[in-house]
Amino acid sequence: MKKIVLSLLITTTILHCEDDLLPKTPIASRTSMFLHPIFQNNAMDKSLWHTAWLHKEHKTALQVTGFYQQAFHTEHIQQFFLPEFRTKLRVNQTALNRDINPAWIGLPASFDGYLTIAPSYHSSGFRMEARHMIGDLFNFPFLKNIYLTASGVFTVNKQEINLAQSDVQNAGSSSSPVYDILTAFNNPTWNFDKMAPRPAKKALAELRFGYGTTIFTSGRAHAITFTSISIPTYKKPTNEYLFDTQIGHDGHLGVMWGLSMQLPVNRESDSYQVNLHIDLENTYLMKDHRYRTFDLKGKEWSRFLLLRANNQPFDITIPGVNILTQRVMVAPHHTTDFTFGIRTSTNDMEFDFGYAIWAHGGDKVRFTEPWQNIYGIAGSFTLQTASTSTIATTGPDDATFTPILISDLNIDSGSMPAVMVHRAFGTVGYAHRGEKYDAFIGGGVFAEAPHQKAKAPMIWGTHVKAGFGF
Repeated sequence: MKKIVLSLLITTTILHCEDDLLPKTPIASRTSMFLHPIFQNNAMDKSLWHTAWLHKEHKTALQVTGFYQQAFHTEHIQQFFLPEFRTKLRVNQTALNRDINPAWIGLPASFDGYLTIAPSYHSSGFRMEARHMIGDLFNFPFLKNIYLTASGVFTVNKQEINLAQSDVQNAGSSSSPVYDILTAFNNPTWNFDKMAPRPAKKALAELRFGYGTTIFTSGRAHAITFTSISIPTYKKPTNEYLFDTQIGHDGHLGVMWGLSMQLPVNRESDSYQVNLHIDLENTYLMKDHRYRTFDLKGKEWSRFLLLRANNQPFDITIPGVNILTQRVMVAPHHTTDFTFGIRTSTNDMEFDFGYAIWAHGGDKVRFTEPWQNIYGIAGSFTLQTASTSTIATTGPDDATFTPILISDLNIDSGSMPAVMVHRAFGTVGYAHRGEKYDAFIGGGVFAEAPHQKAKAPMIWGTHVKAGFGF
């Protein structure tokens, strides 16, 4: 009961923080977006599965689910990555409507052109899950309602920022590694935050192990709680590319607990069944080190400025992304998936439709390594800085070398904000319930939309599944 109350409190807190906290911080010029993992979907997991999941006389149950989802409307999330209120950036040194001074990104002073992005996303894969009742393994009455679970998820994910250029004039020589907008933002001297096409990532996304218990079952009514641990099974993200493909929970170890309830609406004697169901899954993600890229306060896209070291005797500049990307401790807190639906069945056919909310409370970033106060925005000559410069302008040289302090970093620019998405779903399937075995097969569709447009793409998806219990 404590877990149920705690999950409900966490869900309420996350849903409130979406509106109460984030309007204070504009959602623009960000470098890290947390997407809803495709396999964290209560409606997809529980549809038809309850047929074999709850049948305690059948000690073992298995299911396999194949899934696919794709962003179908992403124009609104341009604002997440671009400077505020901008959908197109002009790279020009003198125009009044300029956004980027070409000198900062290694282009000729006479260069002119426009930069746009069009983020895209799709993911597919499958999940295998097994459940086994352990009451028959030991002669302890308190174990009769306990079951163990294990699952694995394989995914193929692809995210791209889709950088594009238009109206380019006075480009540099193609013999140079940087000669236009596309090559400037894929500069080989940049270690982080590049913008370039990326291949799809294929990975075993997670392994999950857990246990659950049946609180009660009475006819068509039931209540079940479960706890599990989510173990990421792939390499941590490097932050080398902006909007690079995220696998699952971004590599964080997770501890999950949840609740599944069903309540009948009509009479047992009716030829059809109508049931209400509520499913809640809360995941606490563990702290871990990550690389995050930051802008300077009040200076959007300042991570792309050129910096200079105070102790550098030669006229050498350093890409800002190489210094303004730091290894930090990230506390990603909770994600919550809350589902409410109506489950109907007649004969062996089952239909399920409803509404769900998935939410992530945002993360907290903490610097754990010493910051070196030796870098400043590059001025005109060696050992000179121009601290008033922005990505669009070049300020006058400072009277003395002015280093960037850790307090000058905009922590929000490298943090993931809280996000909430609304999901509508529908499933249909065939389920056989027998004395010797249970079996089911079916599929469904779903669509998601973010509560605040700039923070997540709109997504549609589908799944198919099959399973049995014996």
